[in-house]
Amino acid sequence: MTDKYTLVKKKTKIKTEVSEKEETKKYLTTNTKTELPKVKINDWNKVIEKCQLFKIFVTGERRLHHQELFGLSLNLMYFEGGKKRILETIEKYDNLYNEEKDNKWEMQIEYAKKCNYSAMQCSKFCPFEAECKHYRNIVNTVVPKNKIYKLNNNSVNYLDKDKGYEQLLNALKKGVL
Repeated sequence: MTDKYTLVKKKTKIKTEVSEKEETKKYLTTNTKTELPKVKINDWNKVIEKCQLFKIFVTGERRLHHQELFGLSLNLMYFEGGKKRILETIEKYDNLYNEEKDNKWEMQIEYAKKCNYSAMQCSKFCPFEAECKHYRNIVNTVVPKNKIYKLNNNSVNYLDKDKGYEQLLNALKKGVL
């Protein structure tokens, strides 16, 4: 891929001189985002369990509306084999998806990849967003990155606010003196 540059001419005044100086700057104008790595899925049933909309899509329960299919494709393109899975499902349920009209999906997914579209948030396209237990998007729901784990079963000892403040001050005084 070749980078495209835009030349911008700018007039600047220099304090020591009365004349104006013309300066040319070069700005990189192509997309400089890095492509996110693909998530490897060993078992697509895990995705089906965690995402109701994906389950409806792969089982052919009903036709997905454009926004639902678009949001689903923006998420699945981050899985290895996700694009293939979408296109095969559209082809499989030709009674739901008109092939002439819906063959644009391959082009749309490729365009989204080329432009480095992010995985769409579930709240923007999924009708089950309020019902299911999920993270920001399908990718994070299936493979959560920032998950909090409880390390042990020990009970936590809480202190009264004033007592905790007092202990903190004493510890700081000991450390400083």
